[in-house]
Amino acid sequence: MPGPVAAVGWALVVLKVGFDSVLMMTFRQQVTPPGLMARVNGTMRVLFTGAVALGAATAGVLATAVGIRWALGASAACLACVWIPVALSPIRRMTVLGTNP
Repeated sequence: MPGPVAAVGWALVVLKVGFDSVLMMTFRQQVTPPGLMARVNGTMRVLFTGAVALGAATAGVLATAVGIRWALGASAACLACVWIPVALSPIRRMTVLGTNP
């Protein structure tokens, strides 16, 4: 039974990542002046690639220190909480692009 549950969980993660990518790019295009778009997109790509590398290294260290199951549990707990900063962000309350509430 763990295989199908893991497959469904992974499918949901992939769906969420795809959905989030579209939302983030749309938001950046709306609030970034055209002359800065290339710099902003380049910076975001570097940050996200660096975050993936840092996350992989952290997961490896954690798995070595406490075991694979605990590392996966910690990763799942962190992923379950990534919505909190977004929910508390003033971006959610923006009614007109470029203005804060």
